[in-house]
Amino acid sequence: MLKEILQRIPAGALVLIVVLLATAAAAVLILTNADLGREADVASLPPEDALEVLSERTDPLPPAIAYFYAQKLAEDGQTDRASEVLIELETRVGATEATLSARADLALVQGDKTGALSLLTSADTVRVNPDRVRRRIALARHLQDLPAERAAFEVLDPATLAPAEALRLADVFAWDGASQKLDELAVTRIQLNQADAHEMARRLSISGIAQGNITSLASAVPVWVSDGTAEPLLDAIMPVLTAAPNVAQQLANTLGNYDPSLRPLLVRAFARGGLSGSARGLLSDHLEGRSSLGPEQWDIIAYYSDYSGDLSILEYTLLDHEGDDVPAKVFLPVVRYQGAAGLTPWRNRIRPSDLDALPMLDAARNLLMQRPDVAAARLTDAARQAQTMSARDKSLWLSLADSLSGSGQLQQLRAMANSDPDLARMFSGTDD
Repeated sequence: MLKEILQRIPAGALVLIVVLLATAAAAVLILTNADLGREADVASLPPEDALEVLSERTDPLPPAIAYFYAQKLAEDGQTDRASEVLIELETRVGATEATLSARADLALVQGDKTGALSLLTSADTVRVNPDRVRRRIALARHLQDLPAERAAFEVLDPATLAPAEALRLADVFAWDGASQKLDELAVTRIQLNQADAHEMARRLSISGIAQGNITSLASAVPVWVSDGTAEPLLDAIMPVLTAAPNVAQQLANTLGNYDPSLRPLLVRAFARGGLSGSARGLLSDHLEGRSSLGPEQWDIIAYYSDYSGDLSILEYTLLDHEGDDVPAKVFLPVVRYQGAAGLTPWRNRIRPSDLDALPMLDAARNLLMQRPDVAAARLTDAARQAQTMSARDKSLWLSLADSLSGSGQLQQLRAMANSDPDLARMFSGTDD
């Protein structure tokens, strides 16, 4: 960004164009008619003559003429003298946003980046200008002046920051040890649901772990739920929490106890994120004291089992609720981790009416019943979902297909794949 700043402020003819544009209206207001006439007279002269005339003046120059003189000096390469003219003007009429900004531009041309930053900061004490603040941020970052960068950032409304700017400010707060400021910024930015939301969620969780205090994070999650953004944001923080399983457990307990209705959502998020221990505790709390289970409870048990590979809760619950009407999809995790043979103790619990919508489970059941031809047909049906199938389910499909190798059905499926793009996609393992 510093390069962009310097490109915007060349050392030649346009060195003070920004100043002239910014101050023209103000200058006109304080000139007399006679002043305007003198300025027009001087401006009509060739540059060399204008410089000579103005350099011979001994009376105080009106502001607009002083600006004009500083411009001509800068164009002539006399940047030191141009700065002196502006300083003399400040001595007479006081420092203004325009003179301070102009002097900062000259300081940059002269290579005095520290001085330019100080002058821009002073200009913003007169009146804050967001573009100028961003120039300060760029200069401070180039100079590795963290306090100055933070001070400039904090002038801006966090809601107006671009995503990259907000993430930079979060990092500045982290490096400066301003944990509370970081948490407040992250919460504000996440609520805006812009491109930096997921990264801000990660920073919020990192901050909580670093402080040993998850209060801000735990307070934020229910807000995410009410905003409908919880699932992707929870997925964003799970990689951070896996590095601190104790903190993950603390967060799970805090949220689950604060609002038990959050437990199904949290079980899914923690299971997907590989934190099966935390997910298991949430699931156990969710099921405790229930004499019968409905579809929602069976669904969350199946989800946990499928992502964690832990079938113990599923098996225990199936035995403990022998009279329940169990949704057939509950048995897909059994097939995933134990193969078709894993269905043996449960084959009479599978509702045939569910199997039309579960072709892979039906294929596994037919493999168990020694009907490879029907199993192959059902795998062909399952392949119709190839374009939307997850990588995990594609792996399960291939595993079931391999189980057909001794019957000749696998060879038939592979032959069919030559003219069937869905089957070809399943065997290739790609989405092309």
